[in-house]
Amino acid sequence: MAGRGRRLTPTTPAAVRRFFERRYRDARSPERAAAGKAYLKSDLRFYGTTVPEIRRAANDFAREHRDLSRAELRRIVDELWSTDVYELRSAGIALLSRHADLLEERDLPWLLGFVRRSKTWAHVDWLAADVIGGVVGESRSALRRLPAWARDENFWVRRTALLAQLRQLSHEAGDFALFARLASPMLHEREFFIRKALGEQETAGAGLRVPARAPR
Repeated sequence: MAGRGRRLTPTTPAAVRRFFERRYRDARSPERAAAGKAYLKSDLRFYGTTVPEIRRAANDFAREHRDLSRAELRRIVDELWSTDVYELRSAGIALLSRHADLLEERDLPWLLGFVRRSKTWAHVDWLAADVIGGVVGESRSALRRLPAWARDENFWVRRTALLAQLRQLSHEAGDFALFARLASPMLHEREFFIRKALGEQETAGAGLRVPARAPR
């Protein structure tokens, strides 16, 4: 396929990690790192790289590796998430987003594993609405996984169940009846990030109607 002969960066997981480490360290800022860590209240290490640069590096890599295989993608993302660096984990999500066409319903348990390990809304929301939401939006059978997620003990997984249809519902697509069933038991949740997810769906034009549409 086109592009394989022009690969400048090897796709071995360690080589890809080093590529992103170099890019993000070159653009680092100790001041931004301290501010980001404090804002997200995260235990991760931060380079202080800007979001545009995080995405730019991922886009550059993706353009160079248009023919990346699903197996390669999974190995690379696993490598990036084996680190404790916020920007490297973000690069993994950005690559998942750029190579969304490689993801399948059978990848959802793997993707949900990153949600469980995220411990920050910045990664959870990106995974839930963009990456996982993309898979769910392409597969009716994938929607059947959401009720179990909505009952999970991990509130980040519950939040993902609510946000997985965010983009579809904001465009008057998706399964609103399912969202209402999932949201109804959570209306009185005390967890801030669950209440915030319900509010985000309201902003998207769905959550406002949940109490009226939820089953009695």
